[in-house]
Amino acid sequence: FDARMQCGPDEPSEPSKPNRLELTDPSGFDFQFDVFDELPSTNRYLMEFFRSHPDNTTVQPRVCATARQTAGVGRRGTAWLSGPDCITFSVMNTLALSPQQIAGLSLVTGLAVADALQPLCKDTLQLKWPNDLLVGEQKLCGILTELPGLAEGSVTAVTGIGINYRRDSHHQDLLRPYTTLLDLVASEESDSGDEKKGPLPAREVLMGQIAASVMLAHRQFVHKGWSEFADAFKARDYLVGKEVHLQQGNELMGGIARGVDASGALILEVNGIEQSFNAGEVSIGHQGLKEN
Repeated sequence: FDARMQCGPDEPSEPSKPNRLELTDPSGFDFQFDVFDELPSTNRYLMEFFRSHPDNTTVQPRVCATARQTAGVGRRGTAWLSGPDCITFSVMNTLALSPQQIAGLSLVTGLAVADALQPLCKDTLQLKWPNDLLVGEQKLCGILTELPGLAEGSVTAVTGIGINYRRDSHHQDLLRPYTTLLDLVASEESDSGDEKKGPLPAREVLMGQIAASVMLAHRQFVHKGWSEFADAFKARDYLVGKEVHLQQGNELMGGIARGVDASGALILEVNGIEQSFNAGEVSIGHQGLKEN
């Protein structure tokens, strides 16, 4: 990546004024990268930017990152807080899709994040429909996609991505098990023959790589649809074959996950009948636990 910082050391960033980078990745994407020391929510920042710049948000994709998020929102309105031991950023991208074509977009994004992180990890990353990356029962990454702009031939998506980078003592009270990139990084042999953890890339480098992977996946999704990603998802599907509960509003139903359909919707076998669901909260025996 070619990164050019536009706020130099003589221009310290204020809470309302980000450090700004222009990034170019080998795939040819150019995107603006706003970096804050602290921010209430990276998703909210980009959503507000879109609403206040309705005429030029489609010109260049945009990324917003923060070292500390103080008022983020996760699924079902739960708090999404993060500090320096996490990677927290959001990607805004405008896609030439109709609103009817966007089913599967969150899964495509999750696959792109997994593809970017997998080379670092000794264990296979799995995707829990629709937006969590897991290793075994442990959560590594959460993804939240919001759609501030819907037009007949254009959809603007803001996707928040939160990744556990390394252990944080403040997370010890979380009831749901989690893992971190540092836990998962593959070991390498030292000169003395002992094994040691390989180095983790800097958070800024990882964010740039992941953002580029997401944008490339979105471009492929526009041109080729969900079928381009169906096999990749099947290989990473965490839920398939498991007994699960799906929460939709006040309704809770149990069934067996049977993969996803041709649009990326969850297939749930309920009382022997398969049904497809485009939205909902899926759990496996740990409803009501804290999110991380």
